[in-house]
Amino acid sequence: MKYLLALLLLLTIFVLQGEHKTYDLSKPIERVQIQQAEARKTAQTLRTVQAIDRYLEATPLKGKGAKILAISDNYSIPASLLLAIARIESSLGRNYVKNNIMGIGGHDNMWGFNAVEDSIEYAAKIISTERVYADFRRTGSIRDLGKVYCPPTWESWTSNVTAFKQEIEESIN
Repeated sequence: MKYLLALLLLLTIFVLQGEHKTYDLSKPIERVQIQQAEARKTAQTLRTVQAIDRYLEATPLKGKGAKILAISDNYSIPASLLLAIARIESSLGRNYVKNNIMGIGGHDNMWGFNAVEDSIEYAAKIISTERVYADFRRTGSIRDLGKVYCPPTWESWTSNVTAFKQEIEESIN
């Protein structure tokens, strides 16, 4: 009984002095759950890169899946949309000038880039930041994108990009 009273007294002293320690046993579990989620995301990303690379296998963009996915993630523009634009503008890199596979500048004022990836990144950047693309960012509608990206033929452009995007998503998912 003495020992029980002494233990109770010591516990009371520690509690009153604020020197007790609370252990959160869920933290190691949370850490493991976070690590598992990160591993699943890494595996999913790897599968996506591999699927994009398979889709691009017979094109000049072969092996560029990781870069395209990184650009997509960085600018929050779906990789399938970027690839659909590249497909309509340059047949996925089969028909382009000045490394401009995204058709930046149009036929009369074709811009030049150091690498085809730079063209993709520039397109993603302007779509995600330029004021003229605000309607697209608000709605997510390829129709709103097409009106700005390809004004002379936006209706057919929109129809083709939409179809290509769907085809690409079916292929890589």
